[in-house]
Amino acid sequence: MKKLLLLAGFLIGTLAHSQDVSYLQKLKALPSEADALKVANEIVSFSKVQLRLYQTIDSPTQKNLRYVFAPANLSDKEISGRTYDQVQANVYTTVDFVYFNEGENVDLEKTGIKKYRLSTVQATYLNLFPFWKEYFNPSADTEKTLTDYKSQHVKDVPNAVNYYIQKQGNSWVLKNQS
Repeated sequence: MKKLLLLAGFLIGTLAHSQDVSYLQKLKALPSEADALKVANEIVSFSKVQLRLYQTIDSPTQKNLRYVFAPANLSDKEISGRTYDQVQANVYTTVDFVYFNEGENVDLEKTGIKKYRLSTVQATYLNLFPFWKEYFNPSADTEKTLTDYKSQHVKDVPNAVNYYIQKQGNSWVLKNQS
């Protein structure tokens, strides 16, 4: 009985971190590329700097759709002279979606319906944190989240929600593990 109470407390505590579980679940199967772009634009709307869509990269062999956003004050010419790796953390915000065919069954020759799943967001911490706080962990503190694992992870097993943010190199990544 004690273990059940502890588990229930953990699940309620974990769920309390996420403001809107339905929003987080929606990110697992968006119905169209337009919806994926809408989510990407919403993510970058929380950025501390104004960003604009710089490039869309569709990689059908990897089933990956990437939106690359750059500061609105930089022209394409200013950006094109730099390699992606050199300035990723300081200039770009990338939002990646994987796509899949929901309901696909090769053996039954069913193609399924194409869906988009938020995979990762890579940005500077201060550009990513406001989105994290809004949808994933409303009680998150800007400084505490830098080092506190519990502030960097939202997991709700019954609702199949599992997201985290962490530092990778010079930038931060939000990862969908759901």
